[in-house]
Amino acid sequence: MLKILENANQFGRVHHGFLNDLGKLDALKTHANKYPEYVEIAEGDICWIEDGKEIIIAMLHPYLFNRLPDRDAIKRGIKNNEIVTLEGLLEKQLDNLGLILELKSGIGDVYKVFERMLALLEDRAGGRYWIDTFSPRLLKIIKEISPGSPTSLHTRLGVYGERFIKTAFEIPPFNCYSLDRIPQADAVTVTYKNSPARYLKRFGASMDSIHKHVFRSGKKLIFGGIDSGEAFLLAKESKAIAAYLKFNKSFFGTSYGT
Repeated sequence: MLKILENANQFGRVHHGFLNDLGKLDALKTHANKYPEYVEIAEGDICWIEDGKEIIIAMLHPYLFNRLPDRDAIKRGIKNNEIVTLEGLLEKQLDNLGLILELKSGIGDVYKVFERMLALLEDRAGGRYWIDTFSPRLLKIIKEISPGSPTSLHTRLGVYGERFIKTAFEIPPFNCYSLDRIPQADAVTVTYKNSPARYLKRFGASMDSIHKHVFRSGKKLIFGGIDSGEAFLLAKESKAIAAYLKFNKSFFGTSYGT
């Protein structure tokens, strides 16, 4: 995973959507070294267009059901500084942050897009990024192109015993995998907020149980949707490597980005 997370005494704090909001990202940069026990990680959605003429990789959250704005609308947004491209993002001084790029949706040759994306990330953010997605199919393509690129597979429905429940905007949208049958994932990100895993502890879906089975499969664990300081502390103590923060950062003595 992230080289900056190799220190066993540090825990990753993932700030959801900050790569899609430059104001929040700038605020986070100023706090990145304030808490030495944490690694600050900015996350954002990524979309793409490849039409045979050019490749546009944009830090953009798509519309409902992963529907993209049209190509001209995206180009206008980039021209008007309303949308930032991956290239533009990586030109910023982000050396003290980890980066998570969540693959959302796009059009065109995905192999060409991902080759370009991974080349940019390795050149300008090597050791500080990983690729996240809800789609095992997209993650498999990432590993085919660059076996060494770190990856995480996301789920909203949780991990139950040795079973990972896929939730992705593709056919089929739901599926069940054995954890050891998804080698393209270096880590598993399990949404905790509003997840059955939060309520069905008696069915083996507690934080500790999830970590046990994920660890046995040789993968790292990340918790998503952490919505309170109490849940954050539980995640930190669970041997996960990082957690997504979905609550006011004043819990840590600061309210940046909220």
